[in-house]
Amino acid sequence: MEKEKSGATMPTILVVDDQTANIEILHCILQEEYRVVFATNGQDALKLAKEQKPDLILLDVVMPGMDGYQVCSVLQADPVTNGIPVIFVTSLNDMKYQATGFSMGAVEYIVKPIDPDSVLDIVQQCLEKHQ
Repeated sequence: MEKEKSGATMPTILVVDDQTANIEILHCILQEEYRVVFATNGQDALKLAKEQKPDLILLDVVMPGMDGYQVCSVLQADPVTNGIPVIFVTSLNDMKYQATGFSMGAVEYIVKPIDPDSVLDIVQQCLEKHQ
């Protein structure tokens, strides 16, 4: 059951990162305003995205097995998940990685280490823009 805030259903955010510490940080930042679900690998992320149909996905790029770019590509190709906005959250801060992320269909790109206030602002703006 989705959490509710002031009688309204809270948006669901899928956080995907192979490092549980990063998931915990994002969960702490987002939990007051959003329902947060998480996956620690690409395959689980794809499964959860289809089952939960989150309002937004925060996706790490560097993960073993299926990386974030591959996950994003599969999400974009699937009619069930292709409308879900994706924000890459990664330590890869070179412009070529950002360009790759945007070319894969990401709506935003956040570089680690993250700033909690910036994350909240970016998430809110993306949700408002893609409703």
